[in-house]
Amino acid sequence: MSLDIRDVESSGKCPLQLFKCSSSEQVTFANALAEQGFALLELEAEEAKLLRSCAQAWEQWFLLTPLAQKEEYLVPVAVERTSEFSGHCGFSRPSGAKENFRVRQGCTMKFPQELETCTLAVLDALHRTALWAWHACCEFGGLDANNVRSAYSGPDSLRYSTSPLDIFWYHNKPGVTISNLSPHLDPGYVTVVPVAEEPGLLVMSRQSGDFVDVETLGFAPWSACVVFPAIALSHLTNGLFAAAPHGVRKSLAGRPRLSLPYELRPSHGTEDHSVQ
Repeated sequence: MSLDIRDVESSGKCPLQLFKCSSSEQVTFANALAEQGFALLELEAEEAKLLRSCAQAWEQWFLLTPLAQKEEYLVPVAVERTSEFSGHCGFSRPSGAKENFRVRQGCTMKFPQELETCTLAVLDALHRTALWAWHACCEFGGLDANNVRSAYSGPDSLRYSTSPLDIFWYHNKPGVTISNLSPHLDPGYVTVVPVAEEPGLLVMSRQSGDFVDVETLGFAPWSACVVFPAIALSHLTNGLFAAAPHGVRKSLAGRPRLSLPYELRPSHGTEDHSVQ
């Protein structure tokens, strides 16, 4: 989609239920995800504390680390190649509006000092949340989720994950005309985005067709995750779960934004290779 996020009309009005990752709420969660196009999952108190402290540590790293030093953490594609898959890990500057540090399970890479432990713990927590949402969608749609489960517990040679945790730093500097993140669709099964300290995530409502400013709806930062379907899940369910257009707007207050989105994508060993 080529539409610029600066031209998108957003709405802050959208009644949303906060679901828990429990078996008793799988059906209602999946139904809300199918009807609304996105849903919110509550995090456990310890998970929320972990995300908050890790996000604050990364914020300090992005703010205080010189660019030349950040670029030391860029992992070349050739170094991270495993089996038949290669993909970006480490630091990058996708545009003049943002910086990113990408982490994947099984990717050999160097972390900034004292950030590895909390980051891998966040990756694990969001991966569990995404798997719960994926399994809920599979049961609701009559699909078999075992292919994903088996892929993540398979041989080490197949455990170089295609699923990235992105640590995005949006500058939101005055005078920068480049959009933060224009509306687009993610390629995998589901995307999980913890509610950030600085709002900005816009997700299209399947019911109204409007972009909803979900992080302004009163949910405490880092206490809940916005979950929405991506392209592979839409294909597998014949559109029952439609891939959700989403983007990131500029900060209305001019403050920088630290975001921790995690994308669950088909992994090595799965039967579905619609996404690599």
